Amino acid sequence: MKLLTIFIFGLILAMAIANDVTTPNDTTENTTEASTNNNKPSGENKPSGGNKPAGGKKPAGGNKPVGGNKPAGGSNKPASGSNKPANKPVQKPNKKPNQQNVNKQRAEIKKKQVAILKKQQAIAKKQNAKKKKQQTIKNKQLATIKKQETIRKKQFALVRKQKNTLKAQQKNMKRLQAEIKKALAEKKKLNALLKQQQNRRG
Repeated sequence: MKLLTIFIFGLILAMAIANDVTTPNDTTENTTEASTNNNKPSGENKPSGGNKPAGGKKPAGGNKPVGGNKPAGGSNKPASGSNKPANKPVQKPNKKPNQQNVNKQRAEIKKKQVAILKKQQAIAKKQNAKKKKQQTIKNKQLATIKKQETIRKKQFALVRKQKNTLKAQQKNMKRLQAEIKKALAEKKKLNALLKQQQNRRG
């Protein structure tokens, strides 16, 4: 009886030791399964309720996917490697705003150029208007000068006519004077002849 009790007691101790050895693995399995179940969507929690594969210690013993952080650590490689393609889309939006800034600057430059051209056109229009006014003033001045010249020409023509009339009048006066002299001379001759005849008769 003592041997049986010792044997049973030894089996109980062995089972207790075995349970103590397996419990940390079970806790790790439970934690890993809980983490995986938490990471899974809520719809997938139903198969996790089937803890039969968890009770079957083969998947628990297969802690390689859980303890084997190679896929988790390996996932860092694509994560770190993904930084390069991740940087590219980060650079692209940086380039796009730069292009937008360039386009804005170009648009502003074009607006400034258009404003400058408009100002130059307005200045050119004003200058053309001034030139036209000056030309009209010059034309008016030339017209007045031409009128004055025509008036002067008319005045000179009148003066010439007056001179010519004066000359003609002077000629006429000279003729008259000559005729008067002739008439006086003839009178004298007649008077002399009359005296001679009277003297002969007396």
